[in-house]
Amino acid sequence: LRHIQSVLQQCPEPSRQLLDYGCGSGRYGLPLAQEKNLIIHAYDVCDEAIDRLRQRLQETVASQTIHIINESEVLAAKGCYDVALLLFGVLSHIPEPEERQQVLRTLGNGLKPDRGRLILSVPNVKRRFLQVQKHQRHPAGDIQYQRQYRGQALHFFYHLYDRGGVVAELQAAGFQVEHLVAESILPESWLCHRPYLRGLDRCLQLCLPVDWGYGFLVTARYRHHASGGK
Repeated sequence: LRHIQSVLQQCPEPSRQLLDYGCGSGRYGLPLAQEKNLIIHAYDVCDEAIDRLRQRLQETVASQTIHIINESEVLAAKGCYDVALLLFGVLSHIPEPEERQQVLRTLGNGLKPDRGRLILSVPNVKRRFLQVQKHQRHPAGDIQYQRQYRGQALHFFYHLYDRGGVVAELQAAGFQVEHLVAESILPESWLCHRPYLRGLDRCLQLCLPVDWGYGFLVTARYRHHASGGK
Protein backbone atom coordinates (compact mmCIF):
# COMPACT_ATOMS: atom_id res chain seq x y z
CA LEU A 1 0.00 0.00 0.00
CA ARG A 2 2.86 2.40 0.69
CA HIS A 3 3.85 2.52 -2.98
CA ILE A 4 0.26 3.18 -4.08
CA GLN A 5 -0.05 5.94 -1.51
CA SER A 6 3.20 7.54 -2.68
CA VAL A 7 1.93 7.60 -6.27
CA LEU A 8 -1.40 9.07 -5.14
CA GLN A 9 0.40 11.82 -3.24
CA GLN A 10 1.77 13.06 -6.55
CA CYS A 11 -1.75 13.45 -7.97
CA PRO A 12 -3.44 16.84 -7.71
CA GLU A 13 -6.30 17.10 -5.23
CA PRO A 14 -9.24 17.31 -4.76
CA SER A 15 -10.37 15.28 -7.78
CA ARG A 16 -8.27 12.13 -7.50
CA GLN A 17 -9.82 9.00 -8.98
CA LEU A 18 -8.56 5.43 -8.80
CA LEU A 19 -9.68 2.29 -10.66
CA ASP A 20 -9.19 -0.98 -8.79
CA TYR A 21 -9.41 -3.53 -11.62
CA GLY A 22 -9.80 -7.02 -10.17
CA CYS A 23 -10.71 -5.53 -6.81
CA GLY A 24 -11.77 -8.81 -5.19
CA SER A 25 -13.42 -8.24 -1.83
CA GLY A 26 -11.51 -5.01 -1.18
CA ARG A 27 -8.00 -6.16 -0.33
CA TYR A 28 -6.51 -2.85 -1.51
CA GLY A 29 -9.56 -0.64 -1.96
CA LEU A 30 -10.79 -0.71 1.63
CA PRO A 31 -7.49 0.46 3.18
CA LEU A 32 -7.09 3.09 0.44
CA ALA A 33 -10.59 4.40 1.13
CA GLN A 34 -9.12 6.15 4.17
CA GLU A 35 -7.19 8.48 1.85
CA LYS A 36 -8.57 12.01 1.65
CA ASN A 37 -10.11 13.36 -1.55
CA LEU A 38 -10.08 10.03 -3.35
CA ILE A 39 -12.85 8.27 -5.27
CA ILE A 40 -12.34 4.56 -5.96
CA HIS A 41 -14.09 2.65 -8.73
CA ALA A 42 -13.99 -1.10 -8.07
CA TYR A 43 -14.44 -3.78 -10.73
CA ASP A 44 -14.15 -7.57 -10.70
CA VAL A 45 -15.41 -10.37 -12.94
CA CYS A 46 -16.13 -12.57 -9.90
CA ASP A 47 -19.68 -12.02 -8.65
CA GLU A 48 -18.92 -13.71 -5.34
CA ALA A 49 -16.04 -11.31 -4.67
CA ILE A 50 -18.22 -8.31 -5.51
CA ASP A 51 -20.98 -9.58 -3.22
CA ARG A 52 -18.45 -9.88 -0.42
CA LEU A 53 -17.20 -6.35 -1.12
CA ARG A 54 -20.76 -5.00 -0.99
CA GLN A 55 -21.23 -6.72 2.36
CA ARG A 56 -18.01 -5.24 3.71
CA LEU A 57 -18.96 -1.78 2.45
CA GLN A 58 -22.16 -1.93 4.50
CA GLU A 59 -20.00 -2.29 7.59
CA THR A 60 -17.81 0.77 6.97
CA VAL A 61 -17.92 4.40 5.90
CA ALA A 62 -15.84 3.36 2.87
CA SER A 63 -19.15 3.07 1.01
CA GLN A 64 -18.92 6.84 0.48
CA THR A 65 -15.57 6.42 -1.29
CA ILE A 66 -15.76 3.07 -3.12
CA HIS A 67 -18.19 2.70 -6.02
CA ILE A 68 -18.66 -0.70 -7.68
CA ILE A 69 -18.81 -0.44 -11.47
CA ASN A 70 -19.49 -2.89 -14.30
CA GLU A 71 -17.51 -3.85 -17.40
CA SER A 72 -19.27 -1.38 -19.69
CA GLU A 73 -18.33 1.46 -17.34
CA VAL A 74 -14.70 0.32 -17.36
CA LEU A 75 -14.69 0.30 -21.16
CA ALA A 76 -16.38 3.70 -21.38
CA ALA A 77 -13.90 5.47 -19.09
CA LYS A 78 -11.58 7.73 -21.09
CA GLY A 79 -8.95 9.87 -19.41
CA CYS A 80 -10.66 9.61 -16.01
CA TYR A 81 -8.22 8.01 -13.60
CA ASP A 82 -5.13 9.24 -11.82
CA VAL A 83 -4.21 5.66 -10.93
CA ALA A 84 -5.32 2.24 -12.17
CA LEU A 85 -4.50 -0.82 -10.07
CA LEU A 86 -3.92 -4.25 -11.60
CA LEU A 87 -2.57 -6.09 -8.59
CA PHE A 88 -2.28 -9.51 -6.96
CA GLY A 89 -1.61 -11.29 -10.24
CA VAL A 90 -4.94 -10.30 -11.83
CA LEU A 91 -3.31 -9.95 -15.26
CA SER A 92 -1.74 -13.40 -14.91
CA HIS A 93 -5.14 -15.10 -14.73
CA ILE A 94 -5.95 -14.01 -18.31
CA PRO A 95 -4.95 -16.91 -20.62
CA GLU A 96 -4.54 -15.29 -24.03
CA PRO A 97 -1.78 -12.72 -24.68
CA GLU A 98 -4.12 -10.62 -26.84
CA GLU A 99 -6.71 -10.56 -24.05
CA ARG A 100 -4.05 -9.28 -21.67
CA GLN A 101 -3.09 -6.63 -24.20
CA GLN A 102 -6.72 -5.55 -24.53
CA VAL A 103 -7.08 -5.17 -20.76
CA LEU A 104 -3.88 -3.13 -20.58
CA ARG A 105 -4.99 -0.85 -23.42
CA THR A 106 -8.41 -0.39 -21.83
CA LEU A 107 -6.81 0.67 -18.56
CA GLY A 108 -4.37 2.90 -20.42
CA ASN A 109 -7.19 4.72 -22.19
CA GLY A 110 -8.91 5.20 -18.84
CA LEU A 111 -5.90 7.01 -17.37
CA LYS A 112 -5.58 10.78 -17.39
CA PRO A 113 -3.16 11.80 -20.15
CA ASP A 114 0.39 12.46 -18.95
CA ARG A 115 -0.23 12.20 -15.22
CA GLY A 116 -2.20 8.93 -14.98
CA ARG A 117 -0.28 5.86 -13.81
CA LEU A 118 -0.83 2.09 -13.89
CA ILE A 119 0.39 0.10 -10.88
CA LEU A 120 0.76 -3.57 -11.75
CA SER A 121 1.99 -6.64 -9.89
CA VAL A 122 2.77 -10.00 -11.48
CA PRO A 123 4.38 -13.24 -10.23
CA ASN A 124 8.05 -14.01 -10.92
CA VAL A 125 8.57 -17.15 -13.02
CA LYS A 126 11.85 -17.80 -11.19
CA ARG A 127 10.17 -17.94 -7.78
CA ARG A 128 6.60 -19.13 -8.18
CA PHE A 129 5.16 -22.62 -8.74
CA LEU A 130 8.55 -24.14 -9.53
CA GLN A 131 7.40 -27.72 -9.06
CA VAL A 132 4.27 -27.13 -11.15
CA GLN A 133 6.38 -25.65 -13.95
CA LYS A 134 8.69 -28.65 -13.83
CA HIS A 135 5.91 -31.17 -14.40
CA GLN A 136 3.73 -29.30 -16.91
CA ARG A 137 4.34 -28.87 -20.62
CA HIS A 138 2.68 -25.57 -21.37
CA PRO A 139 4.09 -22.59 -23.29
CA ALA A 140 6.77 -20.74 -21.34
CA GLY A 141 5.34 -19.13 -18.23
CA ASP A 142 1.87 -20.68 -18.55
CA ILE A 143 0.71 -23.08 -15.83
CA GLN A 144 -2.46 -24.65 -14.47
CA TYR A 145 -2.77 -24.99 -10.70
CA GLN A 146 -5.37 -26.20 -8.24
CA ARG A 147 -6.84 -24.82 -5.03
CA GLN A 148 -9.35 -26.33 -2.61
CA TYR A 149 -12.36 -24.14 -1.83
CA ARG A 150 -15.29 -25.32 0.28
CA GLY A 151 -14.45 -28.94 -0.44
CA GLN A 152 -14.14 -28.46 -4.18
CA ALA A 153 -11.02 -28.52 -6.34
CA LEU A 154 -10.82 -25.33 -8.39
CA HIS A 155 -8.48 -25.12 -11.38
CA PHE A 156 -6.82 -21.87 -12.43
CA PHE A 157 -4.68 -20.61 -15.29
CA TYR A 158 -1.67 -18.47 -14.33
CA HIS A 159 0.93 -16.73 -16.49
CA LEU A 160 4.30 -16.22 -14.80
CA TYR A 161 6.64 -13.43 -15.88
CA ASP A 162 10.32 -12.69 -15.94
CA ARG A 163 11.36 -9.05 -15.74
CA GLY A 164 11.85 -8.69 -19.50
CA GLY A 165 8.50 -10.31 -20.19
CA VAL A 166 6.42 -7.91 -18.14
CA VAL A 167 8.27 -4.90 -19.58
CA ALA A 168 7.75 -6.18 -23.14
CA GLU A 169 4.05 -6.83 -22.57
CA LEU A 170 3.52 -3.34 -21.18
CA GLN A 171 5.46 -1.70 -24.00
CA ALA A 172 3.46 -3.62 -26.61
CA ALA A 173 0.26 -2.23 -25.07
CA GLY A 174 1.56 1.34 -25.23
CA PHE A 175 3.02 1.80 -21.75
CA GLN A 176 6.37 3.18 -20.68
CA VAL A 177 7.73 1.54 -17.53
CA GLU A 178 8.89 4.12 -14.99
CA HIS A 179 9.52 1.99 -11.92
CA LEU A 180 10.06 -1.75 -11.45
CA VAL A 181 10.94 -3.34 -8.11
CA ALA A 182 10.50 -6.63 -6.30
CA GLU A 183 7.01 -6.77 -4.81
CA SER A 184 8.51 -8.78 -1.97
CA ILE A 185 11.38 -11.18 -1.41
CA LEU A 186 9.66 -13.41 1.11
CA PRO A 187 6.51 -15.32 0.09
CA GLU A 188 3.39 -13.18 0.31
CA SER A 189 1.59 -15.65 2.59
CA TRP A 190 4.40 -15.27 5.13
CA LEU A 191 4.04 -11.49 5.11
CA CYS A 192 0.24 -11.65 5.42
CA HIS A 193 0.27 -14.01 8.40
CA ARG A 194 3.50 -12.83 10.05
CA PRO A 195 3.54 -9.01 9.98
CA TYR A 196 6.77 -8.94 11.98
CA LEU A 197 8.58 -10.19 8.84
CA ARG A 198 7.68 -7.11 6.79
CA GLY A 199 10.58 -5.06 8.10
CA LEU A 200 12.98 -7.86 7.24
CA ASP A 201 11.48 -8.10 3.77
CA ARG A 202 12.01 -4.37 3.15
CA CYS A 203 15.67 -4.78 4.13
CA LEU A 204 16.04 -7.75 1.80
CA GLN A 205 14.57 -5.74 -1.07
CA LEU A 206 17.27 -3.13 -0.57
CA CYS A 207 20.03 -5.73 -0.60
CA LEU A 208 18.98 -8.26 -3.22
CA PRO A 209 18.47 -8.05 -7.01
CA VAL A 210 15.00 -7.36 -8.39
CA ASP A 211 15.02 -10.75 -10.10
CA TRP A 212 14.99 -12.42 -6.68
CA GLY A 213 11.55 -10.96 -6.01
CA TYR A 214 8.54 -13.16 -5.32
CA GLY A 215 6.79 -10.91 -7.81
CA PHE A 216 7.36 -7.66 -9.69
CA LEU A 217 5.70 -4.34 -8.81
CA VAL A 218 5.60 -1.98 -11.78
CA THR A 219 4.53 1.63 -12.28
CA ALA A 220 3.94 2.66 -15.89
CA ARG A 221 2.69 5.63 -17.89
CA TYR A 222 0.45 5.24 -20.94
CA ARG A 223 1.58 6.84 -24.19
CA HIS A 224 -1.78 8.11 -25.42
CA HIS A 225 -0.28 9.80 -28.47
CA ALA A 226 1.36 6.56 -29.61
CA SER A 227 -1.71 4.37 -29.39
CA GLY A 228 -4.62 6.58 -30.27
CA GLY A 229 -5.79 6.69 -26.66
CA LYS A 230 -6.82 10.34 -26.96
